[in-house]
Amino acid sequence: MSEADIASKLTFETLLQAAESIPWNEQRRIGPQAVNILRQVHAGIDGDDSIGLDARTLAYEIHALWRFGDRRGAQERLVRLRRITPLGGHERIVLDVIGEDMAFLVGSVLAACRAAGADVLIAFHPIIETGRTEDGTREPDRADLRE
Repeated sequence: MSEADIASKLTFETLLQAAESIPWNEQRRIGPQAVNILRQVHAGIDGDDSIGLDARTLAYEIHALWRFGDRRGAQERLVRLRRITPLGGHERIVLDVIGEDMAFLVGSVLAACRAAGADVLIAFHPIIETGRTEDGTREPDRADLRE
């Protein structure tokens, strides 16, 4: 499949193909937890490319979120705000929040953003079942945490 095809079709397969070109871990391959996140994000947009992100950019942004959450303390929530500009697109502000699964927090954050006048184009709330070592490093072979 050509780069033009990947950019023009936002199917799960094209998203997965784009994601497979990114080094997700030391073995440079995507694991089942990351594939699960890709599935959840893709289901959330239902193949809608009106969000203005091609498969490669969306895969990269999901990867950036994944790497941001590589390590965190037991009760720690990781939060960051960053700007991205997709190729040929308009600047977007991305808010990444990582912590234990708390659906109410997503709604509260979205409400606060809208109250502040932000135009929220899309929100993703992927959930993974994982584990953490004592120092907070993600352990992909465990599933005792939902985050």
